[in-house]
Amino acid sequence: MPVEDSRTGLYGYKQEGSDKWIVKPKYYIANHFREGLAVVIKKKGIHKDEYGSMLCPKYFAGYIDETGKIVIPLKFEWTNDFHEGLAVVKVWDDTSIFHWRFGYIDTAGRFVVPPIYDSADDFRNGRARVRWYDEYGFCWETYIDEYGREGEKRQVGNSSLPEGQTRPRWR
Repeated sequence: MPVEDSRTGLYGYKQEGSDKWIVKPKYYIANHFREGLAVVIKKKGIHKDEYGSMLCPKYFAGYIDETGKIVIPLKFEWTNDFHEGLAVVKVWDDTSIFHWRFGYIDTAGRFVVPPIYDSADDFRNGRARVRWYDEYGFCWETYIDEYGREGEKRQVGNSSLPEGQTRPRWR
């Protein structure tokens, strides 16, 4: 189970009921195991825009197995637990107004659904809800299956862009 080291504030793993570290504390965030893997995250600096202004902390997230071995490298900006064999991951994308996109990986770390969405939910009963914004600022959503096939799309928000202004197309 993940345990915070009170001296460093970092997380490692201990066997329940034991004081011995199985994985020494070195992670900024460490989740419980789900489907045999656990999310681990390290903090690695600050993202900056083209002018050098700080945008947000930079994270590297991946997965370890129950022995503590990294099985999916810490290369994502953010990750979630696996659900039905797939996990939502966030990757940094300077072309997006949000600076990131969401997609889904399998337990081998391969993209099953590429990171093209502005938000993405976990899979439940073979489907996951995803959302994106079009070039006019309208928000759309649909449900996808485990292969990324989209269902019926529906608009879920009005544009918040000023009259006549457009955004670059993101998808």
